Amino acid sequence: MRFVRSCKKGHVDDIDWLFFVHHGEEKNCPYKTLWVEERGTSGDIGNIHIVCSCGKSESLAAAANPSASILGKCSGSRPWLGELAREGAARKAVF
Repeated sequence: MRFVRSCKKGHVDDIDWLFFVHHGEEKNCPYKTLWVEERGTSGDIGNIHIVCSCGKSESLAAAANPSASILGKCSGSRPWLGELAREGAARKAVF
């Protein structure tokens, strides 16, 4: 996937797509199968949707809203320093 999340401290991580689509209620989803749909021809993030087989979907435009907490909390990941280089961070992640 070509998108990642980060925090203001510079930590970078993969987006938790189940959390993103289900707004933190992913444990209630019986399917947990996701795919990407591009619904337009422009490549705009508003036309890119993450879809779950349960019927829920979310546009990537929702991730670009800085006041939204749709990306969850930062994990403190610093992948360029190796697997064990996590720092403690509970900040809101951004797109």
